Order: sequence, then C-alpha cells, then structure tokens
Amino acid sequence: MLTRLFNNLSLQSGISAFITVFGLAVWVGLSSDLDAASTSLPGLDNLISPSLFKGFVIFSIPVISLIFNRLFNAVGVLKSSYHILVISGIQLLLFFYSSLNLSVLLMLWLVVFLYQKIFNLNNVGDPRPNIFSAGTLIGLSSLVVPESIFMLLLIWTALFVYRMPSIKNFVIPLLGIFSVYFLFFSAFFFLSEFDFVEFLLLHLKSIRFDITTYDLNKPLWLIPFLVSLIWAAYELVLNISKATVFKRQILTLGLSLITILFLIAPTLENSEMLLMLTVFPISILQANLILRTEKWWVQDLIYFLILTGLLLQIII
Repeated sequence: MLTRLFNNLSLQSGISAFITVFGLAVWVGLSSDLDAASTSLPGLDNLISPSLFKGFVIFSIPVISLIFNRLFNAVGVLKSSYHILVISGIQLLLFFYSSLNLSVLLMLWLVVFLYQKIFNLNNVGDPRPNIFSAGTLIGLSSLVVPESIFMLLLIWTALFVYRMPSIKNFVIPLLGIFSVYFLFFSAFFFLSEFDFVEFLLLHLKSIRFDITTYDLNKPLWLIPFLVSLIWAAYELVLNISKATVFKRQILTLGLSLITILFLIAPTLENSEMLLMLTVFPISILQANLILRTEKWWVQDLIYFLILTGLLLQIII
C-alpha cells in the first residue's frame, strides 16, 4: 500500500512523498543530539546554533531528495515516479544521523547536481560542457569537504561506461576544478588579504589516509540496508541484458559508482562523506527494483527494510 502513494508523477504522489521525507527529517532532527555546527569556508569561519542547524537539516534533506528525483526523472531511464525522492531522503537521513556534519550537508547541495551531469553525459550531443561543469562542482565541493576531490573518479568511471575515454575528456574535469580555484584566488587576491593558496594547501593536506575502523557494536541498522542493496543489485545483474542500451549504461554506471565509493571510503579517515554519496546511485537501483516488481507486498517490503534501517539507527 505504501508504494502506491509514490508510483506516479501526480500532484498527490508528489505531496505524499515530500511530506513523508519531511516528517522523517523532523523526527531525525528533533531526536538528534546536535551541538553548535561549524564549517570552514575560504575566508569564513561560520558557527551556527544547534536549533538553526536542525532547521537546515529538516529543510535540506527533503529538498535535495526532491531535486534529485526530478533531475533523474528527466534522464528518462526509469518510469517517472517519486520513489527516488522517498528512498534517497530516508537513506540520506540514515547516513547523516551518524555524522551530523554541516560541511557534508552543504556538499550535498552540490553533489546532487554533479550526479545529474554524470548521468546525462551520454544523453547530450557534446558531453564536454557537462564534463567541465561536473569538474567545477567538484572544485566547489572540495572547498567545503576536501575528500570530495575523489569524486573526480566518478566522472572518469562514467567516461569508461559511456565508452568515451580520451585524454581530452580526462583532462576537462581537471580544468573545471582548477578554474574554480583560480576564480577564488583572483577574487581574494584583488578584494581582500586572505591567502587562498595557503588555505587550499592546508585544506587538501587535511585529507587523512587511514584504514577506517567502524563501530560494529551496533550493526543492526546495517542489516536491512545491506539486504535491500544486495537485493537491488542482484535484480539488476539478473535482468540487465533485457534493458535498452542507454538504461543498461545508466544502471551499470550506478552500480560501478557504488562499488568505487565503497572501496575508497575505508581508506579515508573521514569516510562518512563518501559513504553518503552512495545514497544517490543506491536509490536508483532500489527504485528500479520497485518498478520492476509487480507484487505490491514485495515493493512494500523494500520500503519496510529501508525504514527499519533508519529506525534502528535512531533508537539503538
């Protein structure tokens, strides 16, 4: 029954999906133990109160999920619905609850558009503007969370999946990243005394490579999450040959991005950021599973697993 609420693009489905994610965001925001949040941006050292941070979380998660849902529906791979809004919203809350990081939340506003650029690379006549734009988004994200520089690997992976690898295409996102750095350097050089080069070097040097040791004392919330992910991946592998070429590329890219992020994340001290980035491609695979399954009780079971993971994360 729950699945039917989000199964199309009607106004009623959209309102139901947004209210669902918004209500869960309110619950997570109010139940979380937040201190004053801070983030270090070029030339700024911001500090916001716990109540303002909670409000920003409650506002950001459903809106980011709605944006991603609309952007991916425009790609035209899956049947248009609001499943991705609900699934990505729940799982962003699931991961965000474990980190409660303002910088990561700011980064998500950029990442959602980065994924849109990546998934649309093979859906435009000339992919180079999208590749460059993706590079600029990574450059901006890296000024907020330095580890997001590794998202460059996502663009390069997409170039292989879409069969457009070339030296020029590999260099273009680097030009996008450096154009952001040069713009900030020029602005600060002429308008203030802030040393952007020193900030950037120290910012990127803050990346720490270390094998992350995860707290496995309370792993119960991971069980339903991993079950739904493995189920979605199995369904994809089992039926990938039946899909159109474009759909096969998009879903293969999604699975590839998840694999790369899961492999890189444990090598970084600040691994939560990369793990959170998996939410967007994971929600695509899970939405694909829901839309391929005709039995309503099976579709509702997928939502039950996702919601159970969030519930266990909060109460345990």
